Amino acid sequence: MRLYIVRVAAIALLTLCSCNPAGTQGKPRLDAVELLKKAAELSDLRLPGIAPYAMEARVRVQGSGPKPVEGKYRLLWSSEKQWREEIIFPGYRRLRVGGESKYLQQRTTNYEPMPISDLTRTLDFVSFLQVLPEESPGKLRQRKQDGTLMDCIEIRYKGSVARELCFDAATGALVRELYPSNQPGSLGLISVREYSEFKPWAGKLVPHKVRAMRGSYWIESLTPLAAQDPALFTPPADATVWEWCPRPLRATLVDRVQPHYPERAKTKREQGTVTLYAVIEKDGSLSNVTVVRSAGSDLDHAALEAVIHWRYRPTTCDGAAVRVETAIDVSFWMQS
Repeated sequence: MRLYIVRVAAIALLTLCSCNPAGTQGKPRLDAVELLKKAAELSDLRLPGIAPYAMEARVRVQGSGPKPVEGKYRLLWSSEKQWREEIIFPGYRRLRVGGESKYLQQRTTNYEPMPISDLTRTLDFVSFLQVLPEESPGKLRQRKQDGTLMDCIEIRYKGSVARELCFDAATGALVRELYPSNQPGSLGLISVREYSEFKPWAGKLVPHKVRAMRGSYWIESLTPLAAQDPALFTPPADATVWEWCPRPLRATLVDRVQPHYPERAKTKREQGTVTLYAVIEKDGSLSNVTVVRSAGSDLDHAALEAVIHWRYRPTTCDGAAVRVETAIDVSFWMQS
């Protein structure tokens, strides 16, 4: 028996080709850090000074049933000090109204459902262009997929590949994220997010289509922000307050208690992935830990008992720790 703890977000097997095509010999290339910085600046629509805009997107998530669920995403962006974001699905709504260094949130549930957490992560892809203090970028490698030449970088964490980021060699835009999966039964799948259908907007290059395993979106309109009713930017009275900044430094797990595989679950050969919702507090501890995807009561309990003791280097905004919501996957797999 072996225990694996992984994050999984796979949608497809991809054929990769390491290459150095003709015509690229001697062409100046950015180093890894410069490439990451350029890609963030190229596609980040939440930086100070960007022209106000309105965005509407169609979103699709994998719910509890066999079929995906479709909904709507809307963002009215006046500035980093005034914005309004809505995610709407049948039976679910999340509203965030942004102010200076914070946003106020109202939603149907008191936790973030797993599909919404995945969708939020997909929408916030620019944050994952950061290299955290515990990470180090590897060398640039060129790959080719569907005729597109890409510059790819491995981001390593404690000696292992945490993710690979690939950028369009012509524009510098992020086109793919790949996350190695060590989970048994994955058949060697690589977790991946793909960004495509880029269109210019206010000096940026914005992907209008993003595909992921459990959450994808298609931007249907991106237009200058017309005059809006000021009441739209007034938060509901029962909203909760969360600190916020355009480019936070993401939290990092620094102390993990290994979950124990319950004997009863092993006897019954129960296995699967438990997904937990949690809040990473300013001191790095976890609160409000809630099961949002069950693998059975025994495995759920084992995951909870371990994760409540985990500790993080907290997310920071301009050097100050802030509370954030997160999703944690804990997988239990038995060796055949």
